[in-house]
Amino acid sequence: MFERLGIDILRSTMLSWAIQTAQKCEPLLELFYKKLRVGNIINIDETPPQVLKEPVRKNTTKSYRWMAKGGTERKPVVIFRCSPSRSGTVAEKIVGDFYGFLQSAGYAGYNELEKYDAITSVGCLVHVRIKFMISSKLAQRRKRELLLVY
Repeated sequence: MFERLGIDILRSTMLSWAIQTAQKCEPLLELFYKKLRVGNIINIDETPPQVLKEPVRKNTTKSYRWMAKGGTERKPVVIFRCSPSRSGTVAEKIVGDFYGFLQSAGYAGYNELEKYDAITSVGCLVHVRIKFMISSKLAQRRKRELLLVY
């Protein structure tokens, strides 16, 4: 955009601006994490978006975008966090000292959080519904197969 305007700014300068801005926003991010943990439920999930031109990594290597929603009903908080890992330690850092219900898709990385007495893991109804629909379709197919045999 700067180039189109005829302004020549080094990429390293713009990167420096981004880093300085992120550093200035650090206290705000910490506040968001505290607010995330205030309510009695956190919804958490991770997804592997493809990241192109990531330094020192092939574009076929998976990275993960974590999303957590918590806070209170009147003041919900949503945090997005990028990580090169899907490890449960990332979820641990997001959840921190939270106590209450943790709703997730049931990925094994969240099992690490079950060691804390303060956290009760609850499932995701979307994933339950998907399994139910698969089972239902299999049952219908079997029923048709049985009818064809008779």
